[in-house]
Order: sequence, then C-alpha cells, then structure tokens
Amino acid sequence: MTKLDFALKSDIGRMRKLNEDYCGCYFKEDRNLSLFVLADGMGGHNAGEVASKVTVESILSTVSEFMDKTGGDFSEDQIKEFSSEAIENANYNVVSVARRNSSMNGMGTTVVMAALWDGKACISHVGDSRAYLISDEKVRQLTIDHSYVEELVRNGSITREEAKTHPKRNVITRAVGVEDSVETDVEIIDIKNGDAIILCSDGLTNLIEENEILSIFLEGKNAEDICGRLLKEANGRGGYDNITVIVIIKGSKKTGAGE
Repeated sequence: MTKLDFALKSDIGRMRKLNEDYCGCYFKEDRNLSLFVLADGMGGHNAGEVASKVTVESILSTVSEFMDKTGGDFSEDQIKEFSSEAIENANYNVVSVARRNSSMNGMGTTVVMAALWDGKACISHVGDSRAYLISDEKVRQLTIDHSYVEELVRNGSITREEAKTHPKRNVITRAVGVEDSVETDVEIIDIKNGDAIILCSDGLTNLIEENEILSIFLEGKNAEDICGRLLKEANGRGGYDNITVIVIIKGSKKTGAGE
C-alpha cells in the first residue's frame, strides 16, 4: 500500500460571499487506489456552488463503484477510461440538476482530479483548475488551462505575461455541466517517494506563480502545513476569489526549510 501524506483545504477568500469551490477525496487504508478532486463552480443564484458539489460527489461515488467492481485489480487503460467516465457521469448529473431547476440553467464547473496507485498518478481535468507535480525540488504544471487566454498564448497572439492581466483571463472554454457531453484531458505520470501533486483552483494561481508555489512547498513541514501556507499567502495578496488547494505527497516530504 502506497503511503500518502495529504491535506485538502477550501477557503471563501476575502471578497466573495459564497464559496463555489468544492473538494473531496476517496482514501481507504486497505485499497490500492486513492483519488483527490476539486471543482470550481460558476453560475448565478448559488448555482456554481451546486455544480461543484454535484461534480465532486458524483466522482467520489463513481470511484467507489469502480473499486468495488474491480476489487482493486485494474490496468492503466482502465484507470484512464474510468477517469473520463467519472467526469462524464458528473457532467450528466450537473446537466440533469440544471434541467430540473430553471434558476440553475447555465451553471457549470471546472474539475481537476488525481488518482494515485503504486508509482503512478492519473491526472484528469476540465477547465482552468490546475495540477502541478513537484519532484526533485522542481515544479511542473501538468494541466493546460481550457481558457480563452491560454488559446491566445498558444497561438502566439499574446504573451504569457500579457495573459495575466487580459480582460478575458477568467473565460474558460470547457466546463462540466454546460453541454450534454464533455471532453476530458487525461494523462498518466510516474511518481516516486517524496514527489508531490498539488491541485488548486484559480483563486490560488491568479495570485501565486508556480515558482512561488514551489518555494512555499519547500518551506513547509508536511501537506497540512503547506496547504495552510498557500491559502494564507493567497488571502494575504487580496483573496479575490475562493481558494482551494489539495496537497498530496507520496511517502513523506523530504527535509525542507520548515522542518
């Protein structure tokens, strides 16, 4: 069984009246697969809060069924297929809720999740919530934002620096619950002891650069401490949005400045 040190924290921030982020995890000591997921909802009349919660709870229900069905004996291809199906099921459930309640019409949510087993992690996402890998004191963004400004950056229309202040930087091009089906990006990576995966909503990444995330990680004592430090830093810089962070460390954190 893979030992994990993990923490999940969601904060309303300093400007919003409602936390439309939601997160959760599937973790059992006797199971060889663990899953962590967060969603950042959008939509009026509290609908964003509903979309994110429905998405996370749907995915956690799907992973539980998957583990009961496979008994923990699965292939990489099965994990990739499960990840896409879990988000597709969540999409169906969000659309269904919206159709039953006209005030929630048009609601949607981002989602990013990490399924970990043995020395592997399957990263899946829709929208601009992100996953980072920290390994050997280096950080790498694992996800590509499904956003308008990311498309502009990738086709050379604007620079990465210009994207940070672009008036449409919050416009996402793909979301759960907006259409009858959704396309999910899925990738499997290798992870080793001491490596960490950080999942976060844009309430963090709009205020903290990835090299700063790395510095805070290196200074932290453990997953719980690192989560708290990241939230505190984002709130200290204005906390303009809801902030959600999940830190997952395979094994335990190697000695850092905070220890």
